[in-house]
This record gives sequence, C-alpha cells and structure tokens, in this order.
Amino acid sequence: MAAEDLNSKVSEVFEQQEEKPEVLECHRVGVQKEDASRPVKVTLSSSDTVGQVLGESRQLRTTDRFSCMVISRDPTVEERNARKKLVMELKQKRENEPGLYHFIRNGSP
Repeated sequence: MAAEDLNSKVSEVFEQQEEKPEVLECHRVGVQKEDASRPVKVTLSSSDTVGQVLGESRQLRTTDRFSCMVISRDPTVEERNARKKLVMELKQKRENEPGLYHFIRNGSP
C-alpha cells in the first residue's frame, strides 16, 4: 500500500472522530503476511491531541466501517519490560498451581 493511501485512510479515521490532528508520521508495523492485517503506528504533533483521539476512540466501535478497529497508545520500553515480567510471573504461577485460575489485574498477577 502506498504511503499516500495509508495517510488518507488514517485521515478518514480521524474524520470519523471529527478530529483533524496534525499527523507527523504513519507507517505499518510488522511483517506483511497473506490474509493478515498489520497495525499502523501514527505519530501526532501533541500529547493533548493524542489524549483527545484516545478518548473518542470508542465512538469508532459504533460505526460499521471501523467497528473492528482499536486505537491505543504505544507502551514505553519500561512499560513493555514491566508487562513482560508480569507475564513471566503469571506463567510461573500457572505452572506451580495448575488447578487455580490466574490472571493479571491492575499490574499484578
């Protein structure tokens, strides 16, 4: 997909939200596979705009065209490392206590 086409699709999503943020960059993430969609990473000009877009992202679920779309922020390296540690702890608990149901809630297994 051409960069212009991706930019126009991103703009279309923001128009559905009635937002017109300044998009600094947008590109697909990951390796292209047959019959699989890839996430799009979008960099906006200000954190205030990001907050507005994220706050209104649930409205997309009510539309037919964007009902399967999810908008979320990209976690920081520290957040990814903390999540990885929690998942490792969760796997250990599941291995040690297989009869119990374990999950991660509010940052702790």
